[in-house]
Amino acid sequence: MRDDYEGVEMDAAIGQLSQNTSQYNKRLSITAGKNFMDGRLNVYGYAETQRSDVLFDKDLEISWIQKNARLLTLDVDPTGAVNDGVFDVDKRYNLRSLNRPLGGVLVLANGTPGSITTDPDIPYGACASTQANSATFSSNCFATNPGRTYQFRADGTPFLADFGAGQSVGAVNRTTTYGGSGDGLTVVETNRLPQQKAERFQIGANFDVTDNVKFFSELKYVEETNIDIFQPHFANVNIRAFGATEYPNDYGALTSFTIGLDNAYMPTEVRNAILNNQRTIYGAPTATGDSAVTGTVNDRRAQLRVFSYDLGYRPAIADRNTTRFVGGFKGDLDSLAFVKDVSWELGYTYGKMKAVNTEPETIDVERYAYSIDAVVDTAGELGKAGAVVCRVQLLAKRGVQIKNLDGVAYSANDPTIANCKPSRVFGTGGFADSKDYILTKLVTKEMNEQQDVRGFASGNLWDFWGAGPIGIAVGGEYRKEETSADLTDFGDRVLFGNSAGDLAKIGFNVKEAFGEMRLPLLKDKFLAESLEIGGTYRYSDYSTIGVTKTWGVNGSWRPVRDIAFRFTYGKAVRAPTLSELYSPPGDTFPNITDPCSSPVIAGTTDQRIRNNRIKNCALLGIPTTYVDPNPGFSNNGKSGSNPNLQPEESKSHTISAIITPRWVPRLSMIFDYYDIKITNAISTLSAQTLANLCVDEDALNPAACAAVPRRPASAGPNAYEIDNFLEGPFNFAALLSRGMDFTMRYNFEPGDLFGGKDWGRLDLGVTGNYLIRRQNFTNPTVPGLATDIDSTVNNPRVRFRTTATWTKGPLALTWRADYQTAQELFNYRLVGANGDSRPKEYFDTGSFLQQDISFRYDVTEKAYIRGGVNNIFGVEPNIQTGLTDNFDLFGRRFNLGMNIRF
Repeated sequence: MRDDYEGVEMDAAIGQLSQNTSQYNKRLSITAGKNFMDGRLNVYGYAETQRSDVLFDKDLEISWIQKNARLLTLDVDPTGAVNDGVFDVDKRYNLRSLNRPLGGVLVLANGTPGSITTDPDIPYGACASTQANSATFSSNCFATNPGRTYQFRADGTPFLADFGAGQSVGAVNRTTTYGGSGDGLTVVETNRLPQQKAERFQIGANFDVTDNVKFFSELKYVEETNIDIFQPHFANVNIRAFGATEYPNDYGALTSFTIGLDNAYMPTEVRNAILNNQRTIYGAPTATGDSAVTGTVNDRRAQLRVFSYDLGYRPAIADRNTTRFVGGFKGDLDSLAFVKDVSWELGYTYGKMKAVNTEPETIDVERYAYSIDAVVDTAGELGKAGAVVCRVQLLAKRGVQIKNLDGVAYSANDPTIANCKPSRVFGTGGFADSKDYILTKLVTKEMNEQQDVRGFASGNLWDFWGAGPIGIAVGGEYRKEETSADLTDFGDRVLFGNSAGDLAKIGFNVKEAFGEMRLPLLKDKFLAESLEIGGTYRYSDYSTIGVTKTWGVNGSWRPVRDIAFRFTYGKAVRAPTLSELYSPPGDTFPNITDPCSSPVIAGTTDQRIRNNRIKNCALLGIPTTYVDPNPGFSNNGKSGSNPNLQPEESKSHTISAIITPRWVPRLSMIFDYYDIKITNAISTLSAQTLANLCVDEDALNPAACAAVPRRPASAGPNAYEIDNFLEGPFNFAALLSRGMDFTMRYNFEPGDLFGGKDWGRLDLGVTGNYLIRRQNFTNPTVPGLATDIDSTVNNPRVRFRTTATWTKGPLALTWRADYQTAQELFNYRLVGANGDSRPKEYFDTGSFLQQDISFRYDVTEKAYIRGGVNNIFGVEPNIQTGLTDNFDLFGRRFNLGMNIRF
């Protein structure tokens, strides 16, 4: 804001969030300023309020989402013969999901025969006769198959699931169907944009202490509330016969539970089906045929998969307030000793952020386990005969000790036992009475505080040879930052939440000194209207990582008035933040596609990666027949920080050309070539990325493999499954980026082309980037091994934005276009023999062109209205691209605003 602002200004705006929705972003602000004391003192203030509605993925007006279409695995080829002429992946419509449909899905213990090994569409998942009635539940024994799968209506009554025209392939548990009674693919309400509320206030003052000294100050206060909605708690509920004193005690995984066959709410039809269930046992398939039947066994088990919709959507409410003060003095002097044209500034900044993160629908998984294991108190031991109670209450009454996961016994009157309320886990609406018993509230209080003192001075020295004076600048800075987090003390309770743990106050400080010099060499000479060079240097001493030194050199040359050149070369350092170093880990449950699962290897289009996976997975001790036992299900792990991070270092150089040809007035062009290489680059890696990095390159990546541990071979049916991973920031070997930024602007009056008539003015502009090369060097054991990511998703080879604004009198109309070239999803050059991987159009995203229009109309000299339409043609990302943020996801949407000045 100007330091002499005077007047009052009000601004209001409203914008639609997505096509054909009634969700909006609304903002209202007011700015006021006044000069006093003959203009020596200026005081100003600013206030803004903003509201934004929640937007869910299912609200996106994207055709393939609305039609429940996806790219689906249709054919799986053996690793030795990867092309049978049938597309492995293609588009299908009207898909439904039996993964966790509304009301839940129950699967009787059953076997799934594997397909002939020469066409392994359905992988073999062993479920031996010895597993019958076992307390160990392998997903291989509970595949979603016709005739063995029940769904539930709201009141808990069962019906056999309708599988429509069939199932997907490529997994033992195939939960995607072509039509049928499953849910649509976007039923789970995870928000794309969170609900937000913000109030922002700012006041400031500028005072001319003398003609050469000015005091400045600014105080800003912001209150923000952000409500993110996650998917509901999800559970695999194993069902089997319990012993006389047995109770649920296997809830430590947070999403896996067990209830008895005598469950009070289990429909009789389902109980009888479980008791009479004859599971077919299959042998392994061969090269001459599918799995053969080797026997049957009475397996009285089932597995119920549910989303706990009745317990809410686990919203995370972040209330944050930020206070920031900036104050100091600045001034100028004609000269100080031998330095002329001196400018200086001395300032202080203080900032404090306090946040309260609340999860009001956090599930106590132990109480959930006890609640859903409901039985009938036949004899009225707890009061009323025939009442439905929690099993643990009945057992406690009989003198059975109920112990938590740590082996500590509860007393019979402990609230966990005494207050237990039974729940109906079949159907919906069964948790109305138990909700308060199961749910708790997690609250995390966070603080971040920063103080900064800085000072600098600049000026000119001597002009030795008439090219201009030598310029210098020197300064110093001291910065201190502290952070802490305090989580609700929940004792030994086992909770399903998103909050991380406590963090005692921790911080760092840094002391810095810096300098800069500009040295003019030539001026007003032949082929040298101007020529100068310069340099920068910064010395930093961090309490966390020690001393860093950065430097840079630069230069500019204007041979003639129409063109100028600039160059820079330097080294920069970025220290890891407190959050990257010390934030406590929190639970996370992503769905990982296991790169060592044989169907995944067979479907890998890149021949090099496929061969590397075969080799490296074997080095990890994983057999070639391994199939992820739980594909499509979440993997448990942690997401946190890394106290061993080292600072990033980068070397970069740029060369620029600025062209303003005198023979084309009002035309300007800027071309900036850049070449940046970052070593020890800090980046947060997802569990999926780490799993891929582990085995995708020519050699195993030990650091990535260590972050995604697997269950041991002795883990039975779940052997080799990824479990208890840790995702967080790591130091890459290097990142490389090289390309060209460009900007061109031109304006003219169209009337000049037609006799000087007043047809307004046309302003044209284009800005963009041509990406020459972008590479990741992610393997610490082979640091020179590059992964090319230019032309992949989020890294288009060419992206440019054009604008054209026509102005006449009070009206201005603007057209904007944002163009991206196609981005590679799969490298067709590396497909090799796997030519039937998918139709060629699905190998990349296709090009993307978004066009917007807007207007501004000056109603008076002090008031105007504005508005526009974003993505006027409703262009959407195609099905193979998915919901990638690099493309506009929100379709055609409108905005309107107004501004009034007094």
